Amino acid sequence: MNAFNRVFTLVGLILLTIFGAASLGAPATMLGFIDSAAAFFHTSIFGNMSDVVRLLVRVLLAVIFVAVMLALVWMEIRRPALRTIEVTRITGERVRLVTRYLEELICQRVDAISGVLHVKARVTARDKAIFASLQVETAEDADLVAKREEAAAMAREVIQDEYGVKLFSKPHVSIRAARPPAFKPPKPTQTP
Repeated sequence: MNAFNRVFTLVGLILLTIFGAASLGAPATMLGFIDSAAAFFHTSIFGNMSDVVRLLVRVLLAVIFVAVMLALVWMEIRRPALRTIEVTRITGERVRLVTRYLEELICQRVDAISGVLHVKARVTARDKAIFASLQVETAEDADLVAKREEAAAMAREVIQDEYGVKLFSKPHVSIRAARPPAFKPPKPTQTP
């Protein structure tokens, strides 16, 4: 969103500078330009439409414009997910943990569980707690319920027991069984 903000602000400021300077320097010319542009737009787009259709199209364009502007405002003011969380140790010292580090550690530990083929973890900080979600892929013959519970317990152990961070809720684990890649026998080598 930062790159979009910069480009949007830069383009907006350039256009505002050009049209603002032109309006202050030659207001009658700018008003004539705006009037002729509006008349051209009206005749070329709305010229062959009835009054009711013209009104419906304008209302639709206004609704789309307002929706886009509200979406931009919402993206600007929404609170982004924290990338770090502050942990207070028993000794009283405060430590900031990067959530990406916790994600990697959870992936390593859950990946070490037998029957787990692939793990993807997502950790976000909410206030002074952590929300963890995992996507786990297991071998085809694995007990999915048991592996899901084991993965959730491992994530809980890493977050709460090892790092002393409070969990916002129980870790959310999505699990699926994957078909292991088919065994391909090596090609026979030809001897001369």
